[in-house]
Amino acid sequence: MPSGANEQTLSLVQAQLREVQAQRDQALRERDSTNQRLAALGAVMPNPLHSDAVKWKLTSDLAYVSHDGGIKKCKIIINKDSTQYSETYTQDLKDILNVVNWQFDEMVSDYPLPRGMSITSVNQEPAQGCAQMFSQRLSSDVKWRGAPLAVQVRWAMSNNIPSHLFSCGGGCIEIGIGDDPEQ
Repeated sequence: MPSGANEQTLSLVQAQLREVQAQRDQALRERDSTNQRLAALGAVMPNPLHSDAVKWKLTSDLAYVSHDGGIKKCKIIINKDSTQYSETYTQDLKDILNVVNWQFDEMVSDYPLPRGMSITSVNQEPAQGCAQMFSQRLSSDVKWRGAPLAVQVRWAMSNNIPSHLFSCGGGCIEIGIGDDPEQ
């Protein structure tokens, strides 16, 4: 049975959690409202992660999963095209990764990437769990053009592992940022 001090602490933490969740919900409502107004004006967000509300939601959920979900920090290799779309998308992703304190490296791809965002991983832990969790968080937290963000997850075969994933020893995932899928 928890002591009075523990119950008080638990109650305080629960109240703080409810407050943060209410702030997040308000930010999401503001994002949706802003997106609707922008759509009515013909304005376009440069990429699915560009909204502060989306960054907040994804960052909060990744931090929670990293802390309480059994998956510690994932190591990310950002592999991007050399387009303005990819540069902006990459910066928005790096903003999120910095807040959740995940290590990442960045490179310009020397092979064609799928348009938009993709995830490539070896089919072993811890990379496999990171890839699946990140993909799930993206599809549940990020809406793009009114639908969940679709991210292609590719599993590298043992005879075809990109050198940057191979040198990581099975602990990294590649997040590919290709050109704008709507161009």
